[in-house]
Amino acid sequence: MISLVTLCTALALSQAGYVNASPAPVPTSGPITKRDMRPRYLRDAGSLPERGIFDDGVITLPIRRGPAAQKKAKRQNLVQVPIADNQDISYGVALDIGGQAVTFQVDTGSADLWSMTKDCTTPSGDACAGSSSIPAYTPSKTFKNLGIPLQINYGSSEQPTFASGTIGLDNVTFGGMTQSQQAFASMNSTNNQITDSYSGIFGVGFPYISEIVSTVVDTVLSQTTQQLTGATLLDTYFQAMQESSPLLISLASAGKLKAPMYTLSLQREDPTSADSNAGVMTIGGLPSGISNDSLTWVPVQPYSIDISLFGGLQTPIDATVIAEALKIMPTSPMVWEAPIDGVYVNGQLLKDSTAKSGRRATNPGLTALFDSGTTQTLLTASDLQSPLFPSVNADDGSLPCNTVINMAIGIAGKQFPINPFDLIEPFDENDSEKCVPGISQADPPSETQTFSYILGDAIFRNTLIAFYWGNLTDQASDPARMGFLSTTSASAADAEFSSFWKSAGTTFAFPTAAPQPKVTTTNIANPISAGAGGSGSSGSGSGSGSGGGSSSSGAMGLSKAGWATAAIAGLGFASLLL
Repeated sequence: MISLVTLCTALALSQAGYVNASPAPVPTSGPITKRDMRPRYLRDAGSLPERGIFDDGVITLPIRRGPAAQKKAKRQNLVQVPIADNQDISYGVALDIGGQAVTFQVDTGSADLWSMTKDCTTPSGDACAGSSSIPAYTPSKTFKNLGIPLQINYGSSEQPTFASGTIGLDNVTFGGMTQSQQAFASMNSTNNQITDSYSGIFGVGFPYISEIVSTVVDTVLSQTTQQLTGATLLDTYFQAMQESSPLLISLASAGKLKAPMYTLSLQREDPTSADSNAGVMTIGGLPSGISNDSLTWVPVQPYSIDISLFGGLQTPIDATVIAEALKIMPTSPMVWEAPIDGVYVNGQLLKDSTAKSGRRATNPGLTALFDSGTTQTLLTASDLQSPLFPSVNADDGSLPCNTVINMAIGIAGKQFPINPFDLIEPFDENDSEKCVPGISQADPPSETQTFSYILGDAIFRNTLIAFYWGNLTDQASDPARMGFLSTTSASAADAEFSSFWKSAGTTFAFPTAAPQPKVTTTNIANPISAGAGGSGSSGSGSGSGSGGGSSSSGAMGLSKAGWATAAIAGLGFASLLL
């Protein structure tokens, strides 16, 4: 039987420390201005070039906000998210595919990169793009069509959406760095309204939920006439994942990143950008001025691999083969789901935050999904009945826009506050008096989705969140984890909220569509410090910080070296890539 250790190279962060940003000089003459005390990555965010910068194994990208699109759910039977209206805001980055500039919504809750093509149409025959200013992909000279059809389904059964097309390979460039022949999907039909704002979706979740990976694995399995064992099933799966992995996994696997991680923070513009994060994504390391031990680190929730790896496959697999595979690799992470202490309102822990649901996953405590593709904050049904929340109008569910909702998420013994601005949404355009809570109900946890909460854009506007994959095929040697650093002061946020609405009164009106920010192309010095790890010490949470692990290089544990076996050659996978 093949050991998984032979299937991958060990992966860990380097031990080099980050260099702290130098303090700003104190003026010796002239008026004294308020010193910007924000970390350097926040101060420099507005000057980042549109396609980011790449230096010393770390990519830094600006996150640009765009007009809202219909909010989606993730893969069917995995995450169900209600549909949002056009007052919500989505966030995206600019990439280059096959020499063409395209824009994507950044989504931590999915794992596929896809773009609409220029000939993409909706089921009614209309063009997919919401306007002529939304770029679409045209197959380039470097495009290789694998001839594998793909359809990704989103939404609930009541309001389903889809995107369909084919899987192909092309060169992807961003931050001045190119990943050759990256797997992605070129979609020629969709009814997903994300194309009103962007070219498609840039999924940065675990590869195990990638529809591209699952479809390629199914294609390979359908071609084999050999009898599978647990070992060859895992070999087949990870070989297919190596060749069709999501973009960030490909970069890490190729050793192009200093560390197998990224960080994300989002900005708020309406009704005010005061005390909001800047929209920045770093890939391969922490932002400048941020040390490893300044974050609170927690482990990612594990799932049994019959759910995480094989749950998305359409090919029937014998139960004995699954059982053999489970003995070799019992669990893996699946989504960016982490343990939380609970939800606090007005400093009090909500009732559901003290309860534990019985389920099969190895960690029975409360967990939350951290999903940048979801606009609202989704709580349990019991939480929403708490008298700690302000009352809403019985007729239309509205409440005054100046209503303060003091909420924080408890993680590893710390509270991470959310600015009250990020917990209200406009009831109607051009209305400064009526709003609705930016909070709704999550589905109850189940065996295939064990989280009780879905924390969307609001948490990202108030917290820098780090996502570390670890070794994807050997989590025991280097487990996945998430790190959190609050960027919001609860008291300052409350004061700013009250001051804003006191001065704005009824003169403020929410815009009918979020404006596109001016994109600067001015080059600046790389704001990312050298080194992928901090001091190597862990944060206050359970699980080590991203500086832990062995001292081997930062290549993702998916290299082709060590893929053992003549059995793989007989599965016909290589023919898909010729």
